[in-house]
Amino acid sequence: MTDKEKLQSALRAFIVFLDHMSPEEFTDFVNSNNGSPSLVAKNDKVLKTDPSSIDFESLINKMRESKSRDEARLVLKSDERMLLRKNMNVLARLLKVNVLKQDKRDDIENKVIEFIIGSRLRTEAIQGLNLKK
Repeated sequence: MTDKEKLQSALRAFIVFLDHMSPEEFTDFVNSNNGSPSLVAKNDKVLKTDPSSIDFESLINKMRESKSRDEARLVLKSDERMLLRKNMNVLARLLKVNVLKQDKRDDIENKVIEFIIGSRLRTEAIQGLNLKK
């Protein structure tokens, strides 16, 4: 392969690379490094989607320490990775909470919170009743 053919092949690959970019990625590509384009890949989406990077045990313990459903919801929202349905699904599976395929992320969140907090609050309410008046 001659130098000319190598350059042509590289330019074809570059054109395919540009064709697959979103408009935002293209703008970032052109504007990066003060006008000189760079081919540095951004990898910030991996942290948000990778369930193995989440410490579910500490998250569950923090939720169990919550006094209300709202506090538990704040604990979940404090970790931005838990805003994804996939990660919420992993949490529900660890707790053995029944999740349907069509459940949305908020539905799964409500089921998890009800499982952890709701049962305890109902038990405390029943124990606090004075039926012997």
